[in-house]
Amino acid sequence: MPAAPARSAPRLSPLRAGSRRAFTLIELLVTMAILASLAAILIPVITAARRAAKIAGAKHLLAQIESAIESFENDWGSFPPDFIPSGISIKKFTEEGADPDPETSCWNSPGSCVPAEALYYSLCNPYATGKHPYLQPQTDLQATDVDRDRVVHDETYRSTANGVPEIVDPWDTPFQYHRNPFPDGTKLPDLFGDEDMDGFDDGVDPTRNPDAFDLWSPGPPGEGDPSVIANWK
Repeated sequence: MPAAPARSAPRLSPLRAGSRRAFTLIELLVTMAILASLAAILIPVITAARRAAKIAGAKHLLAQIESAIESFENDWGSFPPDFIPSGISIKKFTEEGADPDPETSCWNSPGSCVPAEALYYSLCNPYATGKHPYLQPQTDLQATDVDRDRVVHDETYRSTANGVPEIVDPWDTPFQYHRNPFPDGTKLPDLFGDEDMDGFDDGVDPTRNPDAFDLWSPGPPGEGDPSVIANWK
């Protein structure tokens, strides 16, 4: 019986042998082009969504501040101050409430022409009412107390770490506030050591709401007046 012919060992393909074929230059270029196209489509969408979310947040906070200002006016007969006079004794406050020690409960403020600080002190201070503050912003997102300059529509506002935070918008810019003059005989609540209003002027007259107050956020940086978020829009 003739012997069976010898079988040659089967050839293994490079893939079966465990080797991997490298990408060609054309394949790499095509992949990079696809990724670039996806990025070009998605980045503007994500940016627009973030912008819209910040605008919605600014409008919501503005409505909260406006309501708090109106509540303050209903209780005290005038809108909150729009600045803190230099050297006035203002009461300290903390998250825990009032400082019970009369020797340490007041300090001389260096003053502030930043309306957002005066608003924070008047509306968020536990001294503002016997029950609760008019406004309770999220301190990590809506209030800040730092040393820096902020430019709002080409005007520079100097912010100092003076113990009184500012109410800021989602772009970390202070809300702006112009108020009507104090009516004759106005006395502030016991927020300031100077209840008789010595040292306070009549503020900056509102131009958009002459019978009340102007409150606004400059909106997204670099977009100018059309993007202002205000209580007159």
